[in-house]
Amino acid sequence: MDYLSDVEKSQIEKFVGNVKMFEAVRKVLLAGIYENGVLKADQPHDASKNFALTQVFTALINGHPISDEDIGQNIRAQAAGIRLIETGFKKLSDLKEVADAETEAKNGGKKGKEPNRAL
Repeated sequence: MDYLSDVEKSQIEKFVGNVKMFEAVRKVLLAGIYENGVLKADQPHDASKNFALTQVFTALINGHPISDEDIGQNIRAQAAGIRLIETGFKKLSDLKEVADAETEAKNGGKKGKEPNRAL
């Protein structure tokens, strides 16, 4: 990742090393996609929070029908967005793995200090 300075890489390594924080940020970024339409304990179900159904409900309420093709294209775009976010998180993880391998090589094959995995 030539577009990151050594300081930025170091900060990313710390971020990825904190597994709880890493997963919490992932949840926040993907919550709008993954939470929509999901039933939760002690909360009433709201079908209008479902990504696919929201398109249809909005079209019906506004009197502007949406075609099956348009719904499919929107869902495909949502899937592409999820994939892009997950690819970004994979790149973050890969950066940490490279740093860990470099540390291990410098230490003669011994692993370095374990990252802080607590929040």
